[in-house]
Amino acid sequence: MHALTDKLVQADKLVLLGQLSAGIAHDIRNPLAAINLNLQILKRNLPKDSPEHSFVDIALQGVERIHRIVEVSLNFSKPTVIEVSKLNINSLIPVVLDLSASAIKRKNITIELDLADKLAEISADAKQLQQVFINLLTNSADSIKDTGTITIKTYLEDAMKSDEKDFVVVAISDNGCGIAEEDLSKIFNPFFTRKADGTGLGLPITHRILHQHGGIIDVESTINIGTTFYVKLPVYVEY
Repeated sequence: MHALTDKLVQADKLVLLGQLSAGIAHDIRNPLAAINLNLQILKRNLPKDSPEHSFVDIALQGVERIHRIVEVSLNFSKPTVIEVSKLNINSLIPVVLDLSASAIKRKNITIELDLADKLAEISADAKQLQQVFINLLTNSADSIKDTGTITIKTYLEDAMKSDEKDFVVVAISDNGCGIAEEDLSKIFNPFFTRKADGTGLGLPITHRILHQHGGIIDVESTINIGTTFYVKLPVYVEY
């Protein structure tokens, strides 16, 4: 019961933060566009070999990063309507791997699949779940320095009690750098990130999508050994 309450509180926090983010993002957009325009004009009027030209380039990179955070924040704040249908989650894996190819191919990463046969169907929005798995695969790829392995495993988790649901589980494991123990309780908090170029919204968005599907996400991680995310979605039950 305590774990369920924590998840509901987290979901409420995400809704409120989404509303706050939308207001802030709209207020930032116009002055940011003015800054970008003036920096572009200044850049065109500076000699390319001048130190000032390089300084303006750095400033423009900062503007681009702020713009990306604003856009992600606005997307995060938008209410999402899920369009559910019955599906076998194994069918999403090849599509997700194709969509994540750019992140994976940047490094020497081996993908290992261990997909259960005759897996029970779930009721879900396929595109929303694709976003979940793309976020998790991108995180796994980012955690691997040069060479490593990402394993995707699917299986059925039977309910422990008669009044509980069976879950289809997708476990995404990597042998990357791992997550510090003190950070594990923070990774689903909006804007928390240890990545230099991260927005800190990938995992909160993942959490929100799964909450809308009645799903759960758990994580296990050890520094310098790796991380496993467990995505659990309720088995489709026909009434």
